[in-house]
Amino acid sequence: MKESGTRESPPPSWALAFDSWLKQSLVEG
Repeated sequence: MKESGTRESPPPSWALAFDSWLKQSLVEG
């Protein structure tokens, strides 16, 4: 994963998708 510095900005779409996938995998796991 790439980190474009530390700024207080909303997460990019890939981060939202990854977070959603991660939560789903944890629930299924």
